[in-house]
Amino acid sequence: MLQIIGSDITYLILKDFLELKSSTKLAFLVTNRVSFNQIKQITKLKNKYGFEFHLDSGAYSFNRLKKDENCFGHFVRTLRNSYNCFDTVYNYDLYMRPGHYLKNWHILENLAGKGFPTVPVLHDYSSLEEATFYINNGCKEVALGQGDRNTANINSTTTYLHSYGIKTRLMGCGGFTALSLLTVDSADSANWRWDAGKYKNILCKEIGTNGLVNFKTIKVKKLLTMPKNCQIIKDLMSISPYTLQSLTEENYGYRKRCILNLLMTDVMQGYL
Repeated sequence: MLQIIGSDITYLILKDFLELKSSTKLAFLVTNRVSFNQIKQITKLKNKYGFEFHLDSGAYSFNRLKKDENCFGHFVRTLRNSYNCFDTVYNYDLYMRPGHYLKNWHILENLAGKGFPTVPVLHDYSSLEEATFYINNGCKEVALGQGDRNTANINSTTTYLHSYGIKTRLMGCGGFTALSLLTVDSADSANWRWDAGKYKNILCKEIGTNGLVNFKTIKVKKLLTMPKNCQIIKDLMSISPYTLQSLTEENYGYRKRCILNLLMTDVMQGYL
C-alpha cells in the first residue's frame, strides 16, 4: 500500500488530529522553515504516538519562489539542532535542471561529512542516467523531485530503482487520484493544507460507476447548499467532529479544515 505523508505540518494541527485519531497510519513531514520549537513539540508527539517524522530541505521554495536567502544556512542549523528527531532528511537539492545532479551530490557528501546523511532527490526523468548514478553509489532510497515528469516516466524510473531494491518517494504531488496510477512507495499530500488554507476547500472521496475511488476538492460554503443525505455529506460527517457550519467560520475554520483534510487523507490511503 502506498504510504501518504502529511506535508507542512504544524504542531497544533497535528496534535488535534492525533487526539481524534491516534491509530493513524500517516507519516508527517515538515520543511526547513519550521522553527526549532515546533520540531521539539512535534517530536514529543512522535514519541507518544509513534509516527514517522521527515524533514524537507526547503530548497524547492528557495529555488522557485526566492523566499529565503538564508535557506541553506537554516537547514544546516536545523540539522545540528534536531537531526536525530527525524527518520529521514531529504537533501538540499538546489540544482533542479537535468544534468546537474552532481552538484546536488556534492552538497549531499558535504552534509554527510558533517555527520548528516540525507536522501538524494532526483530531477532528471529524460533518461536513467541520474537514477543509475544513485544505484552505483549505494543509495537505499531516492526521492523523486520536480522535473519533466508524468505517470509514465515516474513509473519507469521507479521500476528501475525498485529492481535494485531502492525505495522511492514522490515529492510535491498531492493529486490523490493520480497517485493511484503510480508505483512509488510513498508520496506527500502536498495539496491538503493548501486547499484548506488558500481556497477554503476540503477533500472528498467519490466512488465512480466503475467502482474506482476518485478524490476531489469541494468549496466549504458549497457544502451548506447540498442535501444532508447526499453521500459526500454522509462521508464527511462520519469522520468529522465538526458541523458544516463550523467549517465555514472565518476565525476557526482554517484549522478545522486542515484537520478534516488530514482525516480524509488517512481515509484515502486505504484506497491507494
